[in-house]
Amino acid sequence: MSQFYDPKVTVVVTCYNYGDFIEDTIRSVWDQSYKNIELIVINDGSVDDSDKIILKLKIENNFRYIKQPNKGIIDVRNKGLTVGQGEYIIQLDADDTLPKNYVSELIKVAKKTQADVTYSDYIMFGESTEKSNFPKFTIEELKNHNYINISALVKLDFIGSTRFDENLRKSSHEDWDFFLQLATKGAKFVKCDTTYLNYRIHGKSRNNIMKSFKQRRNYIDTYTYIINKHVNTNPGEFAFLSIRWMSGWYNEIDDRANALNANNKVLKDTLVTVQGQIDSIINSKKYKILTKIATHLHHFKHRQK
Repeated sequence: MSQFYDPKVTVVVTCYNYGDFIEDTIRSVWDQSYKNIELIVINDGSVDDSDKIILKLKIENNFRYIKQPNKGIIDVRNKGLTVGQGEYIIQLDADDTLPKNYVSELIKVAKKTQADVTYSDYIMFGESTEKSNFPKFTIEELKNHNYINISALVKLDFIGSTRFDENLRKSSHEDWDFFLQLATKGAKFVKCDTTYLNYRIHGKSRNNIMKSFKQRRNYIDTYTYIINKHVNTNPGEFAFLSIRWMSGWYNEIDDRANALNANNKVLKDTLVTVQGQIDSIINSKKYKILTKIATHLHHFKHRQK
């Protein structure tokens, strides 16, 4: 590829109820210093004012707009891969934005290194201001956790028939699984250090926060599914993958479950004992006599009034 050739880049903005942010996202694509961009916006059944805002922006600067009933992020991501006509594709969530040099810097690295996937760090904004520090690519590192953001620049020809896994529709980490698929196909991943994604953190963020036992358990189940899938298709790469770093979570979850079960048994046993004592009292002669006396006293007091 000539260094003077500017390949077309498809940017697919995926939106579900992000009317508060979609205009900033679309404008950040318009403001790119790199100009050979095909913008596609997919509205996945939003019920807020996303459609109204997108249509207003479309009049201002025409782009391809796809509006569909809600089908979920997997369907939207795969549709983006199908409808994109560029040589490269970037998938951009409608709550994130791109700095002006984002596409140009990624393309520069991709052309120089012949990378199939070019990724960068991100800087959080909104409710957090952290910055990532992702490593240079190795498949060993990627097998343990995902550090390739969904807005990486990916060569469409290399993607071919690879798609996001429908089985992760109600889960998460579909991007990690997707990049693992590309990596095991032999994709060349290169990090770009001269730009970053603006990654918004807010109350509606689809973040992988794992504070509760349920969230950790769901993460482990998802991780196990993805790794087992890759073990079946590529045992040489994944058969001996260690997940010892998550064993503490397993133990913590199991200990909590055992403690709750034990506590539940104690409460049930106590309830049975107390109920037995109540039944014994109710059926005793003393209780019956005292009940009759109390009834007579009540009637007597009532007549005195």
